[in-house]
Amino acid sequence: EFPLAILRGWDCYCAYPTPQFSLRDAVDGALCSQAPEAQGLPGYLRESDSMVTCGLSDTRCTDRRFLPNKSKVFVALSSFPGAGNTWARHLIEHATGFYTGSYYFDGTLYNKDVYKRQVPEWPDFVNSYASWWSSHVLDWLKYGKRLLVVHYEELRRSLVPTLREMVAFLNVSVSEERLLCVENNKEGSFRRRGRRPHDPEPFTPEMKDLINGYIRTVDQALRDHNWAGLPREYVPR
Repeated sequence: EFPLAILRGWDCYCAYPTPQFSLRDAVDGALCSQAPEAQGLPGYLRESDSMVTCGLSDTRCTDRRFLPNKSKVFVALSSFPGAGNTWARHLIEHATGFYTGSYYFDGTLYNKDVYKRQVPEWPDFVNSYASWWSSHVLDWLKYGKRLLVVHYEELRRSLVPTLREMVAFLNVSVSEERLLCVENNKEGSFRRRGRRPHDPEPFTPEMKDLINGYIRTVDQALRDHNWAGLPREYVPR
């Protein structure tokens, strides 16, 4: 069983993703059950290849094992809570074939509905977490000896190139086919709930000004240390 079907006219070839045929070029899977003429793209499908996903898992990168004792130096995957650390470890494990460990220090978690702005603790929570996010980045830039800065947004937007940088930083050799397999299994069991159109706005203008100030500080610090600035999603609102 293969995760991709490559269509050419009436022919269908099943395969794993490759650099030539990746999931980024996939077309609608419903085309599998239609004749070329009914698909509305007869010339395209007869003259070139089109990819559809088959809903099957790519198993080429699911094997994982423990590193031999003392075989590698420790590398910290340090992030702010909720920044995708668990998902990033999922990607690293599948890309390298090695298990990762985890250490959490959550402190006191805010257990109120953040959208109830009348809750008096909410402004204090925003203030403390915004400053914590800023100091977390600034301290790593100041004291870290060897760093690779990875943004969640860039990892989502450009998974294979960013993951390639990450495994190179870890000094692990990984084939392009394995990276493509990770792309095919990128979500795992992780589904982040996005903000819905009718969700209440939780931040007051004062809170936004506070957060935007920290965003500018972190963005400039990254540039001062010869890193790219924050992704466009961080642009002050």
